[in-house]
Amino acid sequence: MTRSVRVVGGGMLALCGLVALGWLSRLPYTTQRDSGALVRLAWRTRGERVRECRHRTPEELAKLPPHMREDDVCEGRVLPYRLVVKLDDTLEADAMVRASGAREDRPIYVYHEFPLAPGTHRVSIDFERQGAPGEVENEERAEHEREETGRAERARRAEPGRLQLDTTLVLSDREIALVTYNADERRLVIREK
Repeated sequence: MTRSVRVVGGGMLALCGLVALGWLSRLPYTTQRDSGALVRLAWRTRGERVRECRHRTPEELAKLPPHMREDDVCEGRVLPYRLVVKLDDTLEADAMVRASGAREDRPIYVYHEFPLAPGTHRVSIDFERQGAPGEVENEERAEHEREETGRAERARRAEPGRLQLDTTLVLSDREIALVTYNADERRLVIREK
């Protein structure tokens, strides 16, 4: 096969591909039919940070190198929340939402989507803090706990321990109702898109 035949054949093949692509681009295409509506939960909260301490036993201390022998071991974390979502009196979600990070010491992120048929729907959301700080065993730790309680009280004022939303939504096809946390009003709000 000569070089000129290959060039002409390649040009014809490219031209046929271009014509086919142009023809295919004019065909009607729909991505989804009757996709329905959507309720989307999306917010971030700092949560309440707690510090839990315990006293090590003599056996535990003996296993540790001398430079690591501390009587008390303390760990900090953010208390989890329980998320309960009901749509039209049907339980859609009942889950513990924990803080992000390997030690659960980062903010809490909520992101869930619930598809619905277009129409009128009752939406009920309950987001409640779970758990309590650890026990105090000695006077030094009691002072530390009082400091932590003051910080926790400030956090409690900033972030409510319970957020609730109970409302009725009228959603059309392909409409999204966004449920998010409004920090200024300290409550869950709905934004429709």
